[in-house]
Amino acid sequence: MDSARRRVTVFDIARAAHVSIATVDRALKGRDGISPATAARVLSVAAELGWQPNMAAQGLSRRVPLDIRVLLPDDDNPFIRQLQRIVGDLRDEFLAFRIDPSVETYPSLDSAALAAAIDRHAGSKGVGLAVVALQDPAVGASIDRAVESGVPVVTLLSDVQNCARQAYVGMDNFAAGRTAGALLGWFVGRRDAQLCIFGGSELYQELALRVAGCGEVLAARFPSTRLLPVQWNVEHAGPAREAARNLLATHRDLSAIYVAGGGLFGVAEALAEAGRAGSTILIGHDMAGGMRELLRNGTVNAVICQNPYQQVRRGIRLAALHASGTAVTEPPAFAEIEIVIDESAPESFGRNPLDY
Repeated sequence: MDSARRRVTVFDIARAAHVSIATVDRALKGRDGISPATAARVLSVAAELGWQPNMAAQGLSRRVPLDIRVLLPDDDNPFIRQLQRIVGDLRDEFLAFRIDPSVETYPSLDSAALAAAIDRHAGSKGVGLAVVALQDPAVGASIDRAVESGVPVVTLLSDVQNCARQAYVGMDNFAAGRTAGALLGWFVGRRDAQLCIFGGSELYQELALRVAGCGEVLAARFPSTRLLPVQWNVEHAGPAREAARNLLATHRDLSAIYVAGGGLFGVAEALAEAGRAGSTILIGHDMAGGMRELLRNGTVNAVICQNPYQQVRRGIRLAALHASGTAVTEPPAFAEIEIVIDESAPESFGRNPLDY
């Protein structure tokens, strides 16, 4: 095996940092017995060498599996339902490392319920949380309480600002919105086009960032287009369908719609009812539900994606590493942004979450 690709061991770290194996072990596991300066030096060397925790070895040393709860909203969004299935599909893989992931749901868009769900786990031993979060002070405060009590929290796909969560796993949503803005401008190709963004719910930080990024690109690169007021509170299919019906009735020259969050299938229904499917540009997110068919029949022009399987897997893994007391040295990294059109979408997209 190429030495550059060999797994970095504690022996390599000890040799490079000029300390003992015991000192490396204490630093990586956050244990007492060494000075803060030495611990920081060991962690810095580990990061430089590209050290990754051996989860199999950690699992064998545990008598009781780590309990990783993935907190998801309980709603009709096909992407959320896909995430629920992915957690179940990953369970056997993680049980081999004595990590037991499970889904726990909270009422959709209910910040108080999410905060209460996080608080219920505060102080629990051997528990970590991966949370599709809502941007609300109550949620941020509950995350702070959980982390202070020793329960790590990783935000998954939607982040929370100004709180003590250990990591965020997901895409750069401002960049995703900028991508949508560029696609709108390119697809429309008209100087006087009317465009509209369906922002979903402002409780999801990811959606506010996407809306902001899209608007920035349209203003800077396509200034002659006319951006109509953002449609909010349309995260679910029903409200999105009604908002789209009203929009189409009052703006007959509407050229394009960008759905930043959920609700796209409701918008697609409204376009079909109005005879506008295929003639009004429609851009959305995530290959879930019937999105493949909407691409095939021309209702949807492009989908901005991140790999949900990889994101859920990484969120569970990071929550488990923090719950085990392991120092996590890998740098933060956004998920890759992918653009899918009909011609580039495999037939399996949207059918089996493990295929993507």
